[in-house]
Amino acid sequence: MNVLGINAFNHEPSACLIAHGCVAAAVEQEKISRQKDTHGFPAEAISECLALARVEPAEVDLVAISRRHLLEVQSHAWHMLRHFPQSLNLLRADTAALSKASKRSRYLEMRPRLRSLLRRNVPIAEFSHHQSHAAAVFFQSQFEDALVLVADGIAEYDTCWLGHLRKGSLRELARVPFPHSFGMIYAAFTDLLGFQSFKDEWKVMGMAAYGSPRFYEQLSGMISVGSDFAVRINPRYFSFPTHGRRQWFGPAFPFLRLKRAPHEAITQEHYDLACSMQSVFEDRMLALVRSVMTSYPLSKNLCLSGGVFLNCLFNGRLNQTDLFDNIYVDCNPGDAGSAMGAALLGLGSGLKPLEHSNHLGREYTADEIRSALQQSGVQFKELQSVEELACLLDRGKVLGLAHGRSEYGPRALGARSILADPRLAHMKDKINSQVKYREHFRPFAPSVLESEQHHWFPGNAFSPYMSFAVPALVEKAALVPAVVHGDGTSRIQTVRKETNPFYHELISGFSKLSGVPMLLNTSFNIRGEPIVYAPSDAIQTFRRAALDALVMPPFLALR
Repeated sequence: MNVLGINAFNHEPSACLIAHGCVAAAVEQEKISRQKDTHGFPAEAISECLALARVEPAEVDLVAISRRHLLEVQSHAWHMLRHFPQSLNLLRADTAALSKASKRSRYLEMRPRLRSLLRRNVPIAEFSHHQSHAAAVFFQSQFEDALVLVADGIAEYDTCWLGHLRKGSLRELARVPFPHSFGMIYAAFTDLLGFQSFKDEWKVMGMAAYGSPRFYEQLSGMISVGSDFAVRINPRYFSFPTHGRRQWFGPAFPFLRLKRAPHEAITQEHYDLACSMQSVFEDRMLALVRSVMTSYPLSKNLCLSGGVFLNCLFNGRLNQTDLFDNIYVDCNPGDAGSAMGAALLGLGSGLKPLEHSNHLGREYTADEIRSALQQSGVQFKELQSVEELACLLDRGKVLGLAHGRSEYGPRALGARSILADPRLAHMKDKINSQVKYREHFRPFAPSVLESEQHHWFPGNAFSPYMSFAVPALVEKAALVPAVVHGDGTSRIQTVRKETNPFYHELISGFSKLSGVPMLLNTSFNIRGEPIVYAPSDAIQTFRRAALDALVMPPFLALR
């Protein structure tokens, strides 16, 4: 059975195809279209998945959608009635969006678009957004049973979802209704601090390392967590439930004076506010997880999905507790990852394990890479060996790497990465300013050999997808300053030979030269653009960024 899962007309449109008894392909629309943060229909991602799996449109048996659209419309209507007449502000706040929706309804458009793309009427099934997340992360974890916690801004009408999965059966345990949302609160602070909500939350997380939690007491009442999965926001602090995104905060919120315009300088108070909010966020999220264990002690395995769990600082803190024996974070926790879960729910059973790898995009052939390089006019040569690349890194060169199947998820993990020497203290500022063209406080991750992880970072975090920020050992941190953030933590990626042999060999080669079993790794893109996908994308970014070399095996281009 061939099942196409899609996330459409929401954040991060994407597609995932289950074919031939396995997850054959999964791709985000933005990586193909080269338009970041689109909210449309993933037509190009669907076509790419079909091509990668060598499945004809007529061979798709079911389309699984990761959202129950009718329920979402009904829930929003109920919210408007429940909060009438204050909810009229939602209409005033989003007139343009309503006008667009009236002309081109995403719900009515779905079936015609699918019929046009697949050339026939294919059966369509809609699944709960949060249950789609739950199915995806549980499948990836390969646990026999687990508690699954999903948290994001809002989906249908819920903001958090808790379930128990055991050998393919899914049982819902509890939900948190809108507006009581950790994701919405973080989005509100992202907007307040001058960034784009539902896009730049990790910038706020990065800012937190440069502040102190001196506003903690004043923010501690913004959200509360009780027993049995009960979450409540402070209605005096937040007005987004009745005013939308144009007015996130209520008049009683004590820090309206710190509202920053995008072009304005970031002050120490902004850093302190980010730090204080992050601290309250972590404490309340940890209280929520503790309430899960108290009320539903059904498993010692925990799976996490939803955009909230892109917060690697919280994930790292949770991992340091003894609440669970095993914690697994989705390789693609945001909305894009729900396409995989919808496909899994559509299939039902009989799927082969994923083997902890999210390399589900396209791998380009040597002929395709050579052709792209020749057409671009970039001078290149045959790559002699992986040791050649290790030597370049050891000499302080910055490399752009495009190799193998691209990653499914928001983080580059050695297939579409920018790499550098983590020992060089100036490398962080250099890549932020001259390569990525982004804020100076943004951190970089270390890709570390899993077998060497414990020598540099305490604990045993299983972090193949950069899911956990962990403290670097004090005696080691000074040796790799480019990948240790201002708070002493690193968002580690643990690398296994079995899942990425080329990348493992490269890090091992660098380790032999330097004595350091890791590389600085960041996504292969510049600010405001999606991660590169095709060779032409990599070449274009190579030309615009201050990279010393472009690596697309079996070829190497040097400046």
